[in-house]
Amino acid sequence: MGNANRINATVPAGAQSGFFVGVINTTTGTLSDDQFTVTAGATISSVSPMSGAPGTQITITGTGFGAVTGVVVGHAAATINSQTATQIVCTVSAAAYTGPIVLSGGFGTVQSTNRFTIIRANVIEACAGSAFSLHASGGGTYQWQINNGTGWTNLTNGAPSAANGVTTSRMDYSTFSSAQSGDRFRCLVNGTPSTEFTLRAKNVFLGAANGVFDVASQGNNNCNQPFDAYTDLVLPPNNSTPFFLQTPLTIRSLLISPNTRFNVSPNTTLIITARRP
Repeated sequence: MGNANRINATVPAGAQSGFFVGVINTTTGTLSDDQFTVTAGATISSVSPMSGAPGTQITITGTGFGAVTGVVVGHAAATINSQTATQIVCTVSAAAYTGPIVLSGGFGTVQSTNRFTIIRANVIEACAGSAFSLHASGGGTYQWQINNGTGWTNLTNGAPSAANGVTTSRMDYSTFSSAQSGDRFRCLVNGTPSTEFTLRAKNVFLGAANGVFDVASQGNNNCNQPFDAYTDLVLPPNNSTPFFLQTPLTIRSLLISPNTRFNVSPNTTLIITARRP
């Protein structure tokens, strides 16, 4: 589409760089003086590790990285340390929350399938359904354990457990439900308990165009998930538009950052369950 002086067209899949043809009629055309360059999009094939603290160095592997100009990990710009056409090494920002890896450039943006899970002060700030890894060191034998409120038990690999590598220094946990928020993990290293990690279903409000967040609008939080009775909700610093609650909301806890205004609309119920410490 266009007008007498302009034609708008979509570059088809499989197009290659070269001279382009302006159509005069159905049978003839004219060759342009300029070449059109097709920029190939980037693809992400793997990210390692997929969890860690702010400051963690991660390696992103894929294709088309020569055209990448920016990397976002967990909703915050990451520092690129090295870059080739197939690999990017970057550092996770201190401002990151659990979220996807996003590459940007002349091709637009490309996003990882899985989220990078932030582990901060021994708390796994995960989104329900996300994967994470935990590490131990200094031993000859390892046994990862879980405590879901009934005492410590050894994890096993595979179904029904979501864990893998339970007798190695690195334990991978493939997925969890929000009801597991509060579960604790540790590793017995040569029979001695290591540092404990607490799992939390933590959602951070990222904002909306009108400054309103709503339980039905899951796109407003970093997990892109609805809140529930096991969710820890965080309202980050906001000095401009106050945050509003306009729909009844039930969550486990609410953290309101300093200098952040939060209003609950009339006749709207906010229930904080404080389930499982």
